[in-house]
Amino acid sequence: MATATNPPPPLSDVRPRRDESRVPLRVWYLQLYNVLSFSAWFTVLSRVPLLVLLVGFENVHGGVGTWLRWTQTMAGLEVLHSLSGAFSLLLLRWVSTSAASVAMGVL
Repeated sequence: MATATNPPPPLSDVRPRRDESRVPLRVWYLQLYNVLSFSAWFTVLSRVPLLVLLVGFENVHGGVGTWLRWTQTMAGLEVLHSLSGAFSLLLLRWVSTSAASVAMGVL
């Protein structure tokens, strides 16, 4: 209890200090997701011109179709995460923002 001779400690001293050397789980999740997403889209986008040159337009889907399907599935999971609340709690991102972002990548 505070008395006239003993004032209460300032609020900054009462709050627990965060260990700033630790990286939050959200940052790790975002970095992993972004690396995987970038790698998948880069693979798809780099294969297309090579396949066009090597095998022609009509055979591009055979060489890139599976990668494209998995890449779009991963992007679609971002929307499902937002709908379930799991992704939005990690990122604080709205479902409409995620859906628009994914639609731009898929379409």
